Amino acid sequence: MMYEATNSGYFCAQFSPQSPKHLSVLSDNDLQIFEYEDDDYKLMYVNRLGSKYDSIRCTEWSRDPSNPLTIAAGFGNGRVCLISYGDETDDQMSRVVTGNVVKEFNFRGSLKTKRRCNALAWSKNDPSLLACGYDWVQSRHTASQYSIVVWDVNKETKVHGAEYPVIEPYGNDANFHTSLPALGMTLDKGISKRNRAQVVKNEKHAIDKKDDSSSLIWLNDENNKLISGSNKGSLKICDLQSSSPIEINAHSKRINSIKLSPFNPYVIASCTEDEVKIFDTRKPKHALIQINHDIKDFEFSNFHSYILATIHNKTNSNHVKFWNISSAT
Repeated sequence: MMYEATNSGYFCAQFSPQSPKHLSVLSDNDLQIFEYEDDDYKLMYVNRLGSKYDSIRCTEWSRDPSNPLTIAAGFGNGRVCLISYGDETDDQMSRVVTGNVVKEFNFRGSLKTKRRCNALAWSKNDPSLLACGYDWVQSRHTASQYSIVVWDVNKETKVHGAEYPVIEPYGNDANFHTSLPALGMTLDKGISKRNRAQVVKNEKHAIDKKDDSSSLIWLNDENNKLISGSNKGSLKICDLQSSSPIEINAHSKRINSIKLSPFNPYVIASCTEDEVKIFDTRKPKHALIQINHDIKDFEFSNFHSYILATIHNKTNSNHVKFWNISSAT
């Protein structure tokens, strides 16, 4: 074992697609960034949670090669921000790891209704487009009804100064003290940090699909199509140029995850807590394959078009299972 961190409620781990040596780990309490260096993983930085942001619900690393250490974070009160990590040198020429909020996206209908941001998805074809999935709230105000909003993260706007209490190196917890000296980090006192960030309020696209967006992906071969999963179990193929999503009655429970086959741009899979279904988006009426098991997460193989791996959490043991899905590919 190279490194072990102790915390409660870890539920999402992602390697940066542009900087694979960096790993983000999201828990109920914070967002931790790890760095692979000298054959070891070490804690690089932590985003603590503060009252302004409520809690981090979801994260996605940027796909822009020019911003390999930028991560998008969606919060329980509807805020979405971009956090950029980097290195600076202090007066003693020691390395100082920084983590700054560089942009914040305030969707008009989310802050008033305190709707959660549940899912984030970067476009693979255009890394400037970030899609956000929110809770849906029926309202007389059109802006409050949208549950998918697409932002242009390159949009420039005025810079505002504010305190961002989510930013701080993890220097106060004894569980992490051993990893910090090797990084030469300078630790700040307190949990607030002055930050100047751009606040973007005008979205590029907004979609009202009349239900919550619990999960979200872009179609590989399309710049204007997204697939959203809902709390009620439906999948919807949303075209940014159309107001009428195509609905797939996929599940009867909340859809926790949607993923695309790396080998077939038309094959997708979605999962709830107790099943995975695989669909062809050209003929989505019936599932190609259905796997009925308790499911924590799943992933398509990047090496074999006919392999799907699933993770199962049980009381006394965890299981990883591999499935032959050749009929779906």
